[in-house]
Amino acid sequence: MNENRADVPAISPWFYRLCRVLGRIAGRLLFSLETKRDSALDDIEGGLLILANHQSYADPLLMATAFPDRMIHFVAGRYLFEKKWTKRIFRRLGVIAKEQMRPDARTIRDLLVLARRGESLFLFPEGQRSVDGRTNVLHASTARLVKKLGLPVAVVRMRGAYLSWPRWSKGGVRRGKISQEASLLFTAQDVACLSPEDLVHRLEQALFVDEYADQLARAVPRLYSGRKRAERLDAILHWCPVCRGPFLLKAEDEHLTCCACELTMHVEATGLLTSCQENNSHLSPSPAAWHDEQVRAWHQHVLEHGFHFGALIGAADQAETRVTVSVKPEGFFIRHENGMAALVSHDGVPALFAEYGDFFRLFHDAKPLIVRPDNGQAVVACLDLIKAGYLRNNTAVMVN
Repeated sequence: MNENRADVPAISPWFYRLCRVLGRIAGRLLFSLETKRDSALDDIEGGLLILANHQSYADPLLMATAFPDRMIHFVAGRYLFEKKWTKRIFRRLGVIAKEQMRPDARTIRDLLVLARRGESLFLFPEGQRSVDGRTNVLHASTARLVKKLGLPVAVVRMRGAYLSWPRWSKGGVRRGKISQEASLLFTAQDVACLSPEDLVHRLEQALFVDEYADQLARAVPRLYSGRKRAERLDAILHWCPVCRGPFLLKAEDEHLTCCACELTMHVEATGLLTSCQENNSHLSPSPAAWHDEQVRAWHQHVLEHGFHFGALIGAADQAETRVTVSVKPEGFFIRHENGMAALVSHDGVPALFAEYGDFFRLFHDAKPLIVRPDNGQAVVACLDLIKAGYLRNNTAVMVN
């Protein structure tokens, strides 16, 4: 394999400009997009690494408008290339494919080759869209990649895109204001001099956003109009803070309710929660705060009672089979109906590739396994245990 040749097609200039114009139009009409740009970016010649917080699928299209003088190679999840029409579009745009939440030597090779050519590169160091409106934890590998590329680093911090298109929502785009700030964070000399720990710390500070805290801090919160604002919010929230039990919350239309008690919360156009009962008015209006409480309470619940669930599991070349999954500190203990079993780790990553409310992905013997729990809320339950530190990194082994 030629280490000086990237497996990435060249950007089609006319098609890239067309997409950037469409992004500018959509940004203005749907989101009243406001862009602030650091003038120091105008002085950077040659290659540039751009990092950003990741809130929605619309992020790349909108963020490209902050760099009108550059054509940028974006990094996107390899799964997005599975459909022929998206693959064709991405190849015209020079998009680099990456395996989500996994080391990908081929992607790193492509980035290094493009960096040597002086190209502009754009990636989301979180590795996935925000779950609850806050910037996800950055992995230490981000700093190693930044130092290896050796390029000046710009950051784009976006606000409002999560509330316009929440990760858990299936109701489409909600019209409301989005703002983005593009600034130069590190020169190439800074990258060479700073330690990996300092790089990650400063990146986390530069990219952190809490959408719901921002709304609460505003004298007049922004409005994001849309239908069925609560629908599928129960894909990330399952713990009732009143009767303190798991898998009790259900979302429908504009309400989040508990199946065991009278709790009913209304999801406002601001994205915040208001109680429909006076005796529950003390509850936080922030879904992110609910998620924090859920992580803590669920972790303690599993320590005391354990956690297992039924699921279908399958690989790309195999039909799905029924299994029972027990979540233990060592990993996911998966037992098939025929008696075969495996202990599969989460590889020490801060999260798993997942579609909340539907499935998550594990790897066993370097092969991807798609796990579809019978109860879709088990997806966030598993990822919350990783976030809480319940699951330890462990090598996957077969057991009898």
